[in-house]
Amino acid sequence: QHKNLCNSEMATLPSTRALPNPDDQGEDETLLLRNRKNVGRRMPHSLEMSSEEVEGFHKSRFVPSRFLLGYRTLFAVIYVWAIINIVVDPGKLVYLTHWTAALTGIHFVLGAILISKNPVGKMSSLHKLALVVQNVTTGATLGVHVLYMILLYHLMGLDVASAFVHVVNAYAVLLDKVLSCAPTKYEHVHHVGIYVMVYVSWAFIFNYASGEGIYYFMNFKNTTYSWFALAYVPITFTGAFLLVCFVDRLAASAAKSCNGDQRSGTDDAKQNDDVNCSSVHGDNA
Repeated sequence: QHKNLCNSEMATLPSTRALPNPDDQGEDETLLLRNRKNVGRRMPHSLEMSSEEVEGFHKSRFVPSRFLLGYRTLFAVIYVWAIINIVVDPGKLVYLTHWTAALTGIHFVLGAILISKNPVGKMSSLHKLALVVQNVTTGATLGVHVLYMILLYHLMGLDVASAFVHVVNAYAVLLDKVLSCAPTKYEHVHHVGIYVMVYVSWAFIFNYASGEGIYYFMNFKNTTYSWFALAYVPITFTGAFLLVCFVDRLAASAAKSCNGDQRSGTDDAKQNDDVNCSSVHGDNA
C-alpha cells in the first residue's frame, strides 16, 4: 500500500520534463543569431543558401509554376538534341556554341525537375548543381549570342538551326530567369568566368596542336590580333552574367510592386484576369 501511495503521489506531481528550460531557449536563440551571422559572412564562392533562397528554385513569379514547368519542359526537349548531336558527332565538341547549347538543355532539365517539386526549404546537392548550371548558362548563352552577332554573323548568316544555338537559347534562358525565383548573385560571376577560361584554354591547346584555330578570332598561333580574345571573350561573358543579375533584380522589384498593387487595388482591378501580376507562385497543384 505504501508503494502504491508513493506511486500515486508521484503521478500527481507536475512533470518537469515538459517544462522548457530557460537556458536551452537562450542557447537556441544564440545559435539562430550565429547562423544568421554566418549566412551574412559567406565567402563569395560559397554555394550555401538560406531556406528562402532554396525555396526560390520551386517558385515562379508573374506566372503560375505550372506554366514555368511547361516552358522548361518544352525547351528541355528542344535542347536535348544538342547533347544528342555531340554524342553522334563528337567533332562538334570543339565548338563553344555546342558546349553552351548542351548546357542549355541541362539547365532546363534541372529547372523542370525542381519546379515540379514542392519546396522543402532544405538545400540539397541538386540545388547546388542547378545554381552553378544556371549561373554558367545565363552568362554563356548571352555571351555566345553577342559574340556571334558581332564576329560571325556577317560570315555565316543565321539559318534555323543556327538561330536556336546562337539567339533563341539566349533569350529563352533570360526569360526563364525573369520568371524564376531561383537566386542569382553578382558574387557568383566567377562561375561563368571559369567556364569561359576553360574553353579559351582548350581553344589555345587545340590551335597549337592542330595549327588551326577553332574560330578565326582564336587563331593564336598564326594571328596576333587573336590574343585580344583573351580579354574581350571573358569580359563579354562575365558582363553578360552581370547584366542577367541586374535584370533579375528588376524583375524581383517589379513582381514585388505588382503584388503590392494587387493588394491595395480596387476589387475591379483584382478581378481583372487580363494581366497576371502575381509575385510568387509556390503552388504545384
